[in-house]
Amino acid sequence: MNKPDAPVLYSVQDGIATICIDRPAQRNALSIAICERLLDLWDEVERDDAVRVVILTSADCGVFSAGMDLKEAAQVRAETGKDMLEMLRDPFHQRMRQVPKPIIAAMTGHFTAGGMVLAANSDIRIGLQGTLGGIGDAALPGLWVGRSCQERRLISLQSPSDCRFLIFTGRLFYSTQRDSCSRK
Repeated sequence: MNKPDAPVLYSVQDGIATICIDRPAQRNALSIAICERLLDLWDEVERDDAVRVVILTSADCGVFSAGMDLKEAAQVRAETGKDMLEMLRDPFHQRMRQVPKPIIAAMTGHFTAGGMVLAANSDIRIGLQGTLGGIGDAALPGLWVGRSCQERRLISLQSPSDCRFLIFTGRLFYSTQRDSCSRK
């Protein structure tokens, strides 16, 4: 069930599929291999009648996912001249939303950028007390241009103004907060 070329662990037991991003040394950053493996796993989960629910988690390193693997992204750009997102079949993890089985993000730590996208696309999000999350991409000019599909998903979780506040400021919020813009 597990593929050695992508550090994503997958198991099914008693109707529960567990998907674990396993890159603690890289703060569970999302590489091309991980994103492609996740996409394949959503198909596998949907086809497997034994699976009733999915838990999406990651290796415990204080970070659920730091988002895109920026070292790999720089390498891809240097070698191909392309943005790493162009190399992905499903750069915003939209396939998750089509899985008819509930997906629970069991966040083992902070979640930013792509980690926030995974959390936002999950049906239920559970984070440890004190866990911070947010877009975090505000420091990267132009990153959100043309990404309205993900903005709409975030808006469905927050009000439109709160969502834009998070996107434009990069402000983080505690996972236990209902109002994500009230961070102290």
